Amino acid sequence: MRRSFPFFLFLISFPLFSFGTKDSSLTQINIQKQIKDAFIRGNAQQLSLCFNEVVDVKINGIDATYSRYQAELIVSDFFDKNPPKTFQIEQEGNTSECVTYTIATYTTSANCLFRVYYVIKRTKKTEKLQIYELSITKNKQCQLRK
Repeated sequence: MRRSFPFFLFLISFPLFSFGTKDSSLTQINIQKQIKDAFIRGNAQQLSLCFNEVVDVKINGIDATYSRYQAELIVSDFFDKNPPKTFQIEQEGNTSECVTYTIATYTTSANCLFRVYYVIKRTKKTEKLQIYELSITKNKQCQLRK
């Protein structure tokens, strides 16, 4: 009986640990869905809900750190000048347990391609996933157009 007790304890506690992992992956799926939807709609306000309080934004070589509100205005201006057609996630990965990155292709209504890269981190205070870095770079083929 004593030998089976640790095994029994393991069997009971194992599902508790697996639910925690599932919950955090659902959160990751939800934020990715929200970001993708914001890009497809060209909705900077919706995208800004995913931003950290301070976010690094780089759009076509202009790189700065902005507040959530300022970043929303910058991205809104980008969407106004480059209305969306499609948004396709090309690659996702983890650099650590709390940090993920995504590389995507954003196609405008004028068929211009942009490479989108963003980093999502889990905040220390609220344990919420948020965008800390966003980079949008025009494809070389589109740089010839104005």
